[in-house]
Amino acid sequence: MLSFVVDDERCIRCGRCAKDCIAEIIEQKGKALPSIKPELEDDCLQCQHCLAVCPKGAISILGRDPVASVPLQPDALPSLSQMNALVRGRRSVRHYLDENVDSALLKQLLAAVANAPTGVNQRELSFIVIDDKSTMHRFREKALKELRQAIDDGRVTESAGYLLEAVPAWFERKEDILFRGLHTC
Repeated sequence: MLSFVVDDERCIRCGRCAKDCIAEIIEQKGKALPSIKPELEDDCLQCQHCLAVCPKGAISILGRDPVASVPLQPDALPSLSQMNALVRGRRSVRHYLDENVDSALLKQLLAAVANAPTGVNQRELSFIVIDDKSTMHRFREKALKELRQAIDDGRVTESAGYLLEAVPAWFERKEDILFRGLHTC
């Protein structure tokens, strides 16, 4: 179920949601509230454009509260020079502090990446968060032992390159080149 809900008191019947619907499943005629016929729900891309374009925050879909949405304000966007500095200066972090990340910060980061645009709203990315150092250490140990076994069994070939380096790095030098964490818990 899409849970497409339109607040009758907020909706001004402007039709923007229907006009912007990529799947063309939202119907809004005259002074009637916008709606989606049940037989068309499976055609929804779940892009939430209808929620985003509603000027009065009258539409909720997929259980999303329009009041909780962050309106995009032009003055909140980075300037061209700021974007240029961010993109050109971006580097991957490979050395982390030996501490757990604050759970509130993790939730905030995951909520932000959940709104990242994807092609045709495919959302083919998924994240697995291990938020405890000792659990991460056990996961690292198990993953690298399994990788060593796969290499020994011939299931990992020379084409895996970097993966082949991970086993001696970990078991001989306690250097984690895959997960980039410290070897201690």
